[in-house]
Amino acid sequence: MAHVALTLVKFHGATLSVILINGVPHVAIKPICEAIGLDWASQLQRIKRHPVLSTCVVITTMQMSGDDQARDAVMLPLDKLNGWLFGVSVRRVKPELRERLTRYQAECFDALARHFGAAAPHQDIAAAPPPVNIHARPAPDSIDVRGLLLSGQSDPVHLTSTQQALIDARAWTLAREAYELSRQHMARRVAYRSTTAQRNDPASPTVADIVASTTLGNALAHEWHGQIRQLESTARMLARLSADTFADLQKVVRQTTKPDGLDSDI
Repeated sequence: MAHVALTLVKFHGATLSVILINGVPHVAIKPICEAIGLDWASQLQRIKRHPVLSTCVVITTMQMSGDDQARDAVMLPLDKLNGWLFGVSVRRVKPELRERLTRYQAECFDALARHFGAAAPHQDIAAAPPPVNIHARPAPDSIDVRGLLLSGQSDPVHLTSTQQALIDARAWTLAREAYELSRQHMARRVAYRSTTAQRNDPASPTVADIVASTTLGNALAHEWHGQIRQLESTARMLARLSADTFADLQKVVRQTTKPDGLDSDI
């Protein structure tokens, strides 16, 4: 693991510690926690539990600013910094810390990215997703989750960096919930659609196909999708029953003898 000298970056009165590991900027997380006022032990446990952050965290020995000796430091790649910051809910911190947390969520990555010449994720044109056509017809037997989320809503408007940071923070929270729900859905889908032998085979194409065929819409709306299908089936059955009943009533009316004295138009 190739390291270069420690770089100190000033940010709103705090000193952030960054080193390059194999050419990739890595940020020390503890100084940011202390600058914001977050409990370091709790945040370290969050990082260790996170399915993505836990795989890219690096522990290295370095001497922090203001310290008199080298200590182990927990580092995250710069491009994962917002993944951690946005996961800290503004509503769950003390009121006096909320403005500072929001400022870090809105500005910290951009400040470090400018310092190291890195591009923000949304500036990567090649990796940008294609425009969303909310009016496009979804594939048969699929749920158009983008259309459900965006159809009929107002067009985006300009927001302040603080307001956008609140949206980003909440979006990350929802993304974590969606990740866990999708993960559980796929595990249960595999259990339902595969055999024990297939699940015991690490290279089973059946399991791989089941996972690959799962869509975000079907994963998130699985329960509703099943209920809607049941309602559709019930509605078709009731429609057939109503048609049969109406036909029987018409037959009875035609076969009934008209009482004497009634107008023929009745």
